[in-house]
Amino acid sequence: MNKAFKDYISLTNDASNYLRNKNYSEQTIYKYNLIWKKLRTFIFNNKHEELNQEIANSFLKDFFDTKNNYTLHNYRRYATTIRHLLEYKTNSVMLLNRSSTKVKPKLEGSFGKYIISYIDTLHVKKLSKKNIDDQTTILSKFLIFCQEKKILLVENINVQTIVTFINETVGYSNSRIYSFTAIIRKFTFYLFDTNIIHKDISRHIPGVRKQKGQLLFSYYNQNEVTKFLETIDRSTGIGKRNYAITLIIVKLGLRAGDVAKLSFDEVLWDKNLIALTQQKTKENLVLPLTADVGNAILDYIKYGRPKCDSRSIFIKHLPPYTDTMTNTSVSSVITNVIRMSGVKIGERRHGSHALRHSLASLLLGNDVSHHIITQILGHKSLDSKTAYLRIDLKSMRNCILSVPPIKKDFYEQGGGYFYE
Repeated sequence: MNKAFKDYISLTNDASNYLRNKNYSEQTIYKYNLIWKKLRTFIFNNKHEELNQEIANSFLKDFFDTKNNYTLHNYRRYATTIRHLLEYKTNSVMLLNRSSTKVKPKLEGSFGKYIISYIDTLHVKKLSKKNIDDQTTILSKFLIFCQEKKILLVENINVQTIVTFINETVGYSNSRIYSFTAIIRKFTFYLFDTNIIHKDISRHIPGVRKQKGQLLFSYYNQNEVTKFLETIDRSTGIGKRNYAITLIIVKLGLRAGDVAKLSFDEVLWDKNLIALTQQKTKENLVLPLTADVGNAILDYIKYGRPKCDSRSIFIKHLPPYTDTMTNTSVSSVITNVIRMSGVKIGERRHGSHALRHSLASLLLGNDVSHHIITQILGHKSLDSKTAYLRIDLKSMRNCILSVPPIKKDFYEQGGGYFYE
């Protein structure tokens, strides 16, 4: 066994222990190691010396090009697992997604200092916590990437550095590429605007057009939604939680972030209302607490929710039960519910937004006005209602105009030259 092979085994063993210390289950760690072993085989079959991002990209391309097992979910799972190993190899930490285990990135050195000062300006602008957290996460990834490439000073960043980072880190999602590019562009302009760097490279970063409003919304019909709910095992605490979460989105159309942060104080039992301030728009929203939604919440609180001091209704079922759900974890619940239902997804999206769009489709089918739908779904801009016209096929059919008949002499005018 050569040294490189031993080093890789040692790396994956240390990475596995790191996950254990973050309370990851043995089953999850086993799944991580399955992918790491496939990567190990690829590395040494191709006589590579050690793991790096370029080799990881080659493995992903080879694995998904030569095997008939590509799905976006599968690709992301492999890419994320390998990314975690690379992060651990470089910094002895992993930027894990779950909040209970998330490692706060180390923003060290002059590079890290400038990121911190940029983030401070976002607080001054009073941007939302989620916006600031997202930008911090992306810039932390950029810092780790630059450290791996031995770029330790912001003065040494150039357009090629940024393009390579986007290509190697982000993947194929257009919206994800757009977000990463936009944030890096803002950061580099900040560096120029504050005279930290002397060239405005933000102007030269290739633009990415955000595909907003170009595709039809994904939505599911009433029978499919009913099947989603029937699939959930409500005999367990997690099942009761997931059922209540799914039903709230199906019936009330709340965003994932609002469901995650729903507190006991926002459920007005005596008035049969849910009254909250939306995480995204900061606008107040009041919705009726229907009997089925209320019963599902009560069933979870009484018979499924672990005892804890959190004022949030929905929590993660991980000891010591101190972490509330997040936007991401609620979306993951919905994604798993839809996948486990057996409903044919096809090319449709299968997250919480798809269920919101399904509610919009149902309301449109019942001739509810667009204005009322935008109020129910908590849209701040009236322009948002135009998006739902794309799934209002019933109303669109009423706009079809019949083609008027054309007289025969039209084709024969001018001696019949029309045909020549």
